[in-house]
Amino acid sequence: MKNQGSPQLWLICLMMSLVVIGCSTFRVDPNECVNPVVCYYDKDGDGIGSERLKTWGCPEAVPDGYVLNSGDMCHSESAINWNSVPYEGCVYQDDDCVPVDWQGITYDVIQIAGDCYFAQDLRTTRTLNGEDIAAVTGIGDFTSSGCFRNTTHPSEGYLYGVQLVFPTNKLCPEGWHPWMLSEFESSAYEIDYYSSFDNGYKKNGFWCEETGDYWGFGGVPNGIFDVNFGYVAEGEISTYWLMDDIGGIHTVHISEGNHIHIDSHNDEVSQLRAVRCVKN
Repeated sequence: MKNQGSPQLWLICLMMSLVVIGCSTFRVDPNECVNPVVCYYDKDGDGIGSERLKTWGCPEAVPDGYVLNSGDMCHSESAINWNSVPYEGCVYQDDDCVPVDWQGITYDVIQIAGDCYFAQDLRTTRTLNGEDIAAVTGIGDFTSSGCFRNTTHPSEGYLYGVQLVFPTNKLCPEGWHPWMLSEFESSAYEIDYYSSFDNGYKKNGFWCEETGDYWGFGGVPNGIFDVNFGYVAEGEISTYWLMDDIGGIHTVHISEGNHIHIDSHNDEVSQLRAVRCVKN
């Protein structure tokens, strides 16, 4: 049986937390300053503060622990900002999280909440065992063990049938696995705490504005494929397969405007989705 309630309950709780986390507090009365400024909490003392943890201050009297520069995506003191440039994400000091050459394609990697991710959607045409994956070109040749390559941005990733990822991984290299629901929850919490869902997951310049990719995840709006509707790409939706720890399969939809929806009810055999490989 699938646990169909927990993802939605978690998401509701997380959305409620945004009301608290995303608000500024007033450490000083702005009327006391001629030109009050927003100050950002700097946990690791690198001179760059958190976008989510901010307060008001006077330019000549910034509160202790706060700085005037924002963009810090790191909450761990063992982490460093990428070249110390704001809004470029974190690089954790983990020698085991390195780029991967997989079936002729080199995938960059990033680390979020301690997990190492491919920094691009998968675009292999062969299985883990080297077998060719059936090409899906439309509804007429749909198969849940196939791959749709003619996405809006094919150089950024393909869409795959559920039988290629569940119940057995047939796509990600040895030591890696398709995205887990628990890993998504950890990454979503981490990303939202410092930026926002869409800016944290989306690749720079692909979702309406040339912003985002703060973490280097590199998601693009490659749409969805459904056996009844064919390929649907509205320009702002990324969809991924998510596995869970009790033998269930889910779909996560990430779209513009901080909207995330986890679907655990549809017939997964009728869908093709993007795949993101992860290792712990």
